Amino acid sequence: MSRLMEDGEAERFYKKWFQQPIPPNNVNLGIPMSMLLRDSFRYPTDNAGN
Repeated sequence: MSRLMEDGEAERFYKKWFQQPIPPNNVNLGIPMSMLLRDSFRYPTDNAGN
């Protein structure tokens, strides 16, 4: 999981499923990534929050 975050692949997955048209009906959810999730992807950690 941390590899996905470190190389930017997690952000690409997010964009694919939440910010681009999803087949087969090409529905675009248009949900922007929250600042908290974006920071979690940029600075991954092994610790779980409370």
